[in-house]
Amino acid sequence: MNMTVVGGKKGLALCVLEVLRRHSSQERPMTMAQIEDGLRSEFGMQAGRNAVARNLSLLRELGYDIGKGPGGKGVYLEPVFSDGELRVLIDSVLLSRYIPSDEARVLIGKLQGMGRPGFSDGLRGVQAVDKWNRTHNRDFFERMEALTRAIAAHVQVRFQYGHVGTDGQLHDDGRMRQAHPLALICAQGQYYLLACYEGAQEVRHFRVDHISGLAATELPARTAYDLPDFHGGVDMARYAAEHRYMFSGVPMRVRLRVPVSKAGQVYDAFGQYARMTPETDGENMVVQLTSSLENMRIFALQYAGICEVLEPEELREMVRQDVEKIARKYEI
Repeated sequence: MNMTVVGGKKGLALCVLEVLRRHSSQERPMTMAQIEDGLRSEFGMQAGRNAVARNLSLLRELGYDIGKGPGGKGVYLEPVFSDGELRVLIDSVLLSRYIPSDEARVLIGKLQGMGRPGFSDGLRGVQAVDKWNRTHNRDFFERMEALTRAIAAHVQVRFQYGHVGTDGQLHDDGRMRQAHPLALICAQGQYYLLACYEGAQEVRHFRVDHISGLAATELPARTAYDLPDFHGGVDMARYAAEHRYMFSGVPMRVRLRVPVSKAGQVYDAFGQYARMTPETDGENMVVQLTSSLENMRIFALQYAGICEVLEPEELREMVRQDVEKIARKYEI
């Protein structure tokens, strides 16, 4: 490790903090002598025991959680996150397909740096970032920040939108869109912009990693509270349940018949927004929820072998026709 020379005593507290962050843990508290050695070897600073003690007290006054070792011997810096919490966060980055490889690698590095000494040793072989299926677009976080600012400022945005071609690359359709940004939501492993066009009531969904050429305008935008899809309030959890597959459409009351043994799958898909009522046969249950038809159509087809649409009749007919088309494809 290259030594960074810090002159003067004004930075002593920060250097003490960094030495503790790099080398201390509850299992390995550092003595005053070890902290002095760390200051000397890593920052070229000479500090006596009293100076180190004063700066430890200062750090505690500033709110840093500095604990004592067994029997009061040595000190250590409590990590912001436990090893388990950091592992979950790192795995979340790996599984987040909307984060480009380069940005995912940087973010994982930052999370690793927040771990206790030796934390990274347990992650070898886990971080094959490039092997995961990731977004085709760059600068994801810049787009997220720009959209967040536009939503907060209530201004319209202009952007191009693309699709992935047979070459596996993203291609925009050559059309510049202008829309009222309403909210950002994470669903089905992707981030979506919820927006509507001028004069329209329907909420549309745009994958953030498929947006390019994004620019905010100075034109005022509508807010989510103005639209019927949000029932007078922005409840993202309910909206995600009603639009599980991010298809637009007005949510409607839906009833399904599903085996009781599949209650877990129903709950995973819709959570508390699905009411499950066992039937008298003890084997099946009626599931009642609110969803747009196209979203529920995909769910019913995904579980076609176990799920029967009871109502509305329009949805039942849509699924029946889909199943007939599927059957014709597999006729012998």
